[in-house]
Formats: sequence, structure tokens, C-alpha cells
Amino acid sequence: MFLLRAALALFGLAVLVGLLMWVLTSERVYLRWAGRLALVLLVLALVWLGVIFGSRLLVLNPL
Repeated sequence: MFLLRAALALFGLAVLVGLLMWVLTSERVYLRWAGRLALVLLVLALVWLGVIFGSRLLVLNPL
């Protein structure tokens, strides 16, 4: 769980850096990379929420 949180933090920081580089340099390549990293961040966040709530549901309804 710690690695997932660390990955979320690093990807969030990478998205912010990409957006900042886009603002400072006005090159669109940074905006594309920030968008791709934001998608990866969204997938990681959904996995994290799935693990949290999936484990709670599994405890409530054991097979």
C-alpha cells in the first residue's frame, strides 16, 4: 500500500511539473506528457480505491 501511495504522489508531482513546463515554455509536448501522466494517475487512484473497498467487501461477504 505504501508503494501505491508513493506512486500516486510521484505521478501527481510529475503532472504538476509537466503543466508548469507547458506554462513556462508554451511547448505542447509537455501538455501531452502531463495528460498521459494524469491518465496513469487516474488508473492508479482507481486501483487504490478498488483495493480499499474491495477488501472491505470481501471481509463483509467471505466466499
